[in-house]
Amino acid sequence: MKSKFTKRDFRKYAKHEAGHAVHYVLTFHEPFEYVWSQHSHDAVPDDGTARGGKVADGKVLGGAVVRTPGQQLVCTTFDLIQQYMAGVAGERIARKKPGKLDFYTILSGANGDFHAALEAIKESNEKGLSKWVITDNDKYMNDALAAAWRRLQAHKAAHAEVTRLLLERGRLTYEEVKKIVWDDVERMATSRSIVKMGIRGVEEELQNETFD
Repeated sequence: MKSKFTKRDFRKYAKHEAGHAVHYVLTFHEPFEYVWSQHSHDAVPDDGTARGGKVADGKVLGGAVVRTPGQQLVCTTFDLIQQYMAGVAGERIARKKPGKLDFYTILSGANGDFHAALEAIKESNEKGLSKWVITDNDKYMNDALAAAWRRLQAHKAAHAEVTRLLLERGRLTYEEVKKIVWDDVERMATSRSIVKMGIRGVEEELQNETFD
């Protein structure tokens, strides 16, 4: 039976996964395998390893950034929570404000990200991975959502291109996403006469200039 997904659903999935993928490249040194987004009624992860999204009949729906099993990310707790919130930030990139992670948002596609963020906060508190104990989960996640949204705002062109290609092809490798992000950074560096100082240095400079 044909699925009930609409073009609006496919675009939402693509913007969500583009948010995760672009933010990942901006944040982590470790590569992911590929980013996948459901772009047609019969699209499924090509090797069945995608994690996240809704599940029906054993198949993942929506999309995922697929990493090597057991891969460890070297980052702060806040960086990790930002990554989980980056999908919602990608969906809201055209808004003037990032908004909050509300109940409707969680139920309409961010449930996996929400619970993964809760688990990461719990682990951080139990193992002392953060400088402070996180006592207000909602505020911490909303702060992370706002931070992820600001990062993506500085790279709207890269997010738009990854979204376009996911809608067209459904899948991009890490190297493909990385090239799109780096090309965007280089264009911004040239247009603002910023000395090339690496992807995060340029990004921070632009954020300070735009959002402070």
